[in-house]
Amino acid sequence: MPYTLVELPAGIALFKVDESGNPKLKALHKFKGTVEALEITTQLVNGELAKPLSKFLKKNFVQKGLTDDLAVADAKLGKAIKDKFEINCIHGDETLQYFRAIKANLDSLIEDQLSTEQLNQTSLGLAHNLNRYKLKFSADKIDQM
Repeated sequence: MPYTLVELPAGIALFKVDESGNPKLKALHKFKGTVEALEITTQLVNGELAKPLSKFLKKNFVQKGLTDDLAVADAKLGKAIKDKFEINCIHGDETLQYFRAIKANLDSLIEDQLSTEQLNQTSLGLAHNLNRYKLKFSADKIDQM
């Protein structure tokens, strides 16, 4: 069964999904702050392989000699990972069940690493910053509505 790479508001997580479809947390990279979270998330949104994600995969997947497939949510990110590390990445309809199982049980899967309150706070902060990045907000512009 595959490993699953999940982007969280507070970090990047690697889960192993067993035969019965139950995910188990294998590794978590917590973002150091809002700046790092925004930086990495914007690169992920653009389908780019961020340096901290690259180090995370190298340490927790490549150096451990894992040969299983890696489920990713984005095809562009999967291609970037495959090009750099030669990890077989899967995405699309076949991986939706893994992501659903993780999202449904996320609080219990990462409770040792992050509290629900921390996850909610980082989610809100990252959402605001990411929207500002996407809108390319400028305080110098004048609203003429």
